Amino acid sequence: MKKTLRILALVLALILATFAFAACGGQDASTDNTDVSTVSGTEKPEAAQISITVKVVDDKGETTDFPIKTSEKFLRGALEQENLVEGEDGPYGLYIKKVNGISADYETDGAYWSVYEGETAAMTGVDQIELKDGGVYKLVYTKA
Repeated sequence: MKKTLRILALVLALILATFAFAACGGQDASTDNTDVSTVSGTEKPEAAQISITVKVVDDKGETTDFPIKTSEKFLRGALEQENLVEGEDGPYGLYIKKVNGISADYETDGAYWSVYEGETAAMTGVDQIELKDGGVYKLVYTKA
């Protein structure tokens, strides 16, 4: 009986160790992360550039396309890189108040900027929208 419990405990420990290893991405902590470009004396290459399109639908319903090349990972970084948006940091990230020079003031007239990934309303703010190469993102002037 004791031998069976020991074997069961060992099997359980191995299963837990396997899940822990998988959760860490299977990376060995002892791996040498030395940057090869630093060792060879050459410059480190820039992060990969991706191309996205940001469509701005303004207060008159007119759409302007902004093709953007960026190495940013999230939409906020790409928008700020192009000086396309202004706003305030809030509990959910950037609250966009101005896009391409056009203000939306919810407190004054119920206007705000809606964010879309393709044709779908975003479920998160621009801080959390991960960019995809070739992705299309929309900022739409909206009135409540």
